[in-house]
Amino acid sequence: MKWDFLVVAERKLSHLAIARSVQYLALLNGLVFLLCVAIPEYRGYLSFRPELVWQGEVWRIFSWVFLPREDSAIWVLFAILFLWFLGDILEAAWGALRVNFYLLAGWFFNTMAGLFLPDGDLAAAANLIFQLSILFGACVAAPNYEILLFFVLPIRLKWIGILSAVLPIMLLLSLPWAGRVALVAAFGNFLLFWIYESLSKGQGLRNFVKHLKEQRNGNQNEETIHCCFVCKRTEKTNPELEFRVSSDGNEYCMEHLPKKDR
Repeated sequence: MKWDFLVVAERKLSHLAIARSVQYLALLNGLVFLLCVAIPEYRGYLSFRPELVWQGEVWRIFSWVFLPREDSAIWVLFAILFLWFLGDILEAAWGALRVNFYLLAGWFFNTMAGLFLPDGDLAAAANLIFQLSILFGACVAAPNYEILLFFVLPIRLKWIGILSAVLPIMLLLSLPWAGRVALVAAFGNFLLFWIYESLSKGQGLRNFVKHLKEQRNGNQNEETIHCCFVCKRTEKTNPELEFRVSSDGNEYCMEHLPKKDR
């Protein structure tokens, strides 16, 4: 069965896509942080509180997305830079329209979980869950991409994702059933896109895991000519792939080649 509804949507709606949407989100987080520093009570006005939404403060449905999770300027700056980097990864792998869908789905599922599953009590963590879903999406798109953690420690993106998954897993085990349902629902954008990515490639969950293991166990010591900037696959690990150099100067496999260069 061919799961190509996003491909069709891209053909019909690509002209409506907002490029670098994750970067805009990061910048708005920074601006709202400065606003809250100047006027501290604004944080209370912008936070996601479902009981106040039902009383008419409907702007809270949207404003929580732009409210930074941290009060420290250093951590906010780090979060902005990290989101900026993740946005580049996602857009290179998925294209602008899919990233737009992913962010909209993340906002929708978190908001619905907070409004209609109030016993889950996850509204206060909505921004954290939303940004974790962006990280997890990038980990699926480019698991072997290597970054410098805190600008010092080289680490592959998938390991950051695995370490970051500890918190939601602990929450899932400790929350009551209402909270567990709310938590799973809040990560609905990641779960749906992960399933879609697996099925659209003609592989179930078992084959998807097998594919990741093959990437991990690939011989990294062999000298290669081609290497995808996003997924790090080469002509040695995946001889069936075709590679092209993008207008940004980096080389990509056809799966991750930016849309503008196709």
